[in-house]
Amino acid sequence: MRLAFLLVAVLCGRAWAALDYARFAPPAGDYALDYPASWKRSFGLQALFLQPPAHSDASVRVSIERFPVGKDSPATPADFIKGLMAQVGRIKRLDSRAPVMISGVKAERIVLTETTAHPASEVFLIVPRGKSYYVVSMTGAGPAFAGTLPEFQRLTDSLRFPAR
Repeated sequence: MRLAFLLVAVLCGRAWAALDYARFAPPAGDYALDYPASWKRSFGLQALFLQPPAHSDASVRVSIERFPVGKDSPATPADFIKGLMAQVGRIKRLDSRAPVMISGVKAERIVLTETTAHPASEVFLIVPRGKSYYVVSMTGAGPAFAGTLPEFQRLTDSLRFPAR
């Protein structure tokens, strides 16, 4: 029995260790994070988007975005959270809301689920940084979303902001 457990642990450890990671840091040096090298990377205005390899049952998308962006975006973390919470009870359900620490910074983690016929789940981490703030998020549905959560957690654990 011990041998079987040891064999499973070694094989799972090798699979985990075999996953290659890439480090991303924007040219401005605002932050750095590690993500699975097989994920597709694209960019937006003050944003990094990551897409895990295609899943047959659902799409999963991870992003890190710096706010505010323009006059129409939420100016503060509280404004962003207010916008999320305005959807609760109408089209989304609040699954959890809790304070967390990201790179030594007090942040907030909010998990929502759409209440539609094909519900998608969303995780938001809102991280204040002086006059700006970052939103690290993951959106997806079904088993693909659940299967990507451990990598999302590893990504957020690797997120580093320079000292101020």
